[in-house]
Amino acid sequence: MRNLVPFLFLAFLAGMLGAVLISSYPSTAEDKQASDAAFSEEAAMVAAIKKLRPCVVAVVPTRDLPLYQSDSLDFDDDYYESLIFGGIAEPYVMTSGSGFLVHEDAWVLTSAHVVDNEDLLYSAILNDGQTFQVSEIVFADEGDMALLHLQNKQGDVPSGLPIARLVESYGLEAGQKVIAVGSFPGSLGQTVSSGIISALNRSIRAIGLDGEEDLVHLIQTDSAIQPGSSGGPLANLQGEVIGMSTAVTTDGGNMGFAIPSNDLLAFIAKELAL
Repeated sequence: MRNLVPFLFLAFLAGMLGAVLISSYPSTAEDKQASDAAFSEEAAMVAAIKKLRPCVVAVVPTRDLPLYQSDSLDFDDDYYESLIFGGIAEPYVMTSGSGFLVHEDAWVLTSAHVVDNEDLLYSAILNDGQTFQVSEIVFADEGDMALLHLQNKQGDVPSGLPIARLVESYGLEAGQKVIAVGSFPGSLGQTVSSGIISALNRSIRAIGLDGEEDLVHLIQTDSAIQPGSSGGPLANLQGEVIGMSTAVTTDGGNMGFAIPSNDLLAFIAKELAL
C-alpha cells in the first residue's frame, strides 16, 4: 500500500502531460480540415495580391510627381516662403487616385472623379516606379469610369506592361472574400485590404468636389477602401478583377462600394472596340 500513492501520482502526471500534448494538435478531422482551409485561403490571397499589384497604378497630377517620387511629403521652400513673406497663399490640395491596366496598348481604367479636373495634366506611376504621362482621357457617358492612355517621355506607347484580368460579375454572392488594391497618397506606395462582399446591386448618392452623382448596380464591401484607392481593382481570391473601387462612407460605417466588372467590361469594349 505504501507504493500505491506514488504510482497514482505518477499516473496522474502522465495523464495530464498526455492531455496537454493532445490539445496542441487538432482534436478532430474537422479541426484539421478547418486549419488546412485557412492556410490555403491565406496562401491564395497572398498569391492574388502578388498577381494584382504590378497591374495597379497611382494616378496623380503631373505637377505633384516630385512629391510622390521623393522620400517625404514636405513641400518645397518656395511654398513655405510664400506663407511667410507673401501673405496668405492659395491652399495646396494634393489629389490622387488609383487605376489598373486593362489593355496591352497601355490603357488604364480608373474612376472618372480621379481625373475630372480639366486644368490638370495627369501621370501614372506603376508599383515598380515606372512613370508615364496620360496622353488621352475617355470618360464614360454614365457611371464613374474613365480610360487613360499612357505614353512615355518620348511620346511612345509603352509595351509589355502587365494587364489585369477582368471576369464577369454575374454569379457573385454576399459573403465571398474580396481584395482591394490601391495607391496611398504621397510616396507610401500601394495599400491592400481584404473583406467580403456585403451586398449586391446597391444604389447610392455619392458626394464629390463637383457635386452629387447617383451610382447604381454597386458591390458593397467591408474591405477598407483607403484614401487614394478610388479607381483601384476589387478582386476575388484568384486575383481576377470583379469590380472597381469608387466610393466609401465617411460616417465611420466602414462601407466601400465598387462598380461591378460587367459595367467595366461593357465600357472598355465600347471605347476600345474590343
